Amino acid sequence: MKRYQKLKPNVPLLILTVSIRKDLKRELSKMWSDIDDVTIEVPELKLEKAFTPIIKVRDRYTKKEIPITYRGSGMQRYFILSLLEIYREQKIGKGYVLLFEEPEIYLHVGAQKKLCNILKDFAREGQVIISTHSSVFVNAGDLSKSYLLVKENGETKLRKFSGNREILEELGMSPSDLFLTDGIIFVEGPSDREILEIFAKNLFPNWDEYNIAVIPIGGSNIGHQDPEILAKINPNIAVILDSDLKNEGSALSPKKEELKKKFENYGIPVHFWKKNGKIVRTVENLFTLNAINEAFVNAGINLSSEIGPYDDVPFILGRELAKIRAMKDPYFDSSKLSDDEFCRKMYDKIKHGKKIAKKND
Repeated sequence: MKRYQKLKPNVPLLILTVSIRKDLKRELSKMWSDIDDVTIEVPELKLEKAFTPIIKVRDRYTKKEIPITYRGSGMQRYFILSLLEIYREQKIGKGYVLLFEEPEIYLHVGAQKKLCNILKDFAREGQVIISTHSSVFVNAGDLSKSYLLVKENGETKLRKFSGNREILEELGMSPSDLFLTDGIIFVEGPSDREILEIFAKNLFPNWDEYNIAVIPIGGSNIGHQDPEILAKINPNIAVILDSDLKNEGSALSPKKEELKKKFENYGIPVHFWKKNGKIVRTVENLFTLNAINEAFVNAGINLSSEIGPYDDVPFILGRELAKIRAMKDPYFDSSKLSDDEFCRKMYDKIKHGKKIAKKND
């Protein structure tokens, strides 16, 4: 009788642990098939202090019960994920505050997305505060409630983006580009980004460690971008543009000059592609003769002279590709060889540009 009286206050908790055990076994077994059972040992409850249950998992093959704390970090993280899933299903409590440090650790992307959805459900009835370096959590979060912790002059400060998600979407950016990078380089088009990243990785083997995002913001649309907003996104920003110069004596167009001044007024440096210290027409003018011939060796292209700083590279290479097509295709309309625009379109700025850039020395 005395034993029963001692046990009685804990009866509701013991009944609950049986339910949780079954749910934990179900969730953990989805990831680890060798789990035979889960046990939860609840110590005697005392109102004046908290308690820590001892949770063990039993191996299906050895039949040994091992504390969850002795299992690998992956299982421990997935165990937490399973507990949260059960918590969500049972809809326990309201008005709580859940603090979670780096929830992405030891979780693959799929598990991160699942955990993110669980935490979003929790946030409907309470507060969820997480610290993270994962693009999964940053991109799925509420931008108005996301903050970047930075250290400036020995002081930890909070940085918040004052714009909205639509601004980032217009720029082709994600919140992770905003919060998880140390710098941003804006270029005109997708091909510029692809080529620049290939060049950067060739020049700097540890390029990825610099944590710099390269974002295309559109050649024709770049003039419509608000540099004031761009400057607020990240203090470390630069812009690289095509000069579109067509000969040695030409100057930047008034539109380019105005664009350069517009950005630099807000402290954003604007650069133009250069080769051997000289401004060139576009990023394709950085290609070497050897790189072009090596990239197109199977296609039969063999240029005899280097690309000049002001040459129309897409047209030159596109015309060569059109000539080869004309030789191979008996139905090809030879008049197309005189169509500059057709020839220019034969050159795929991303597909061919990446191929040449990888051969560039």
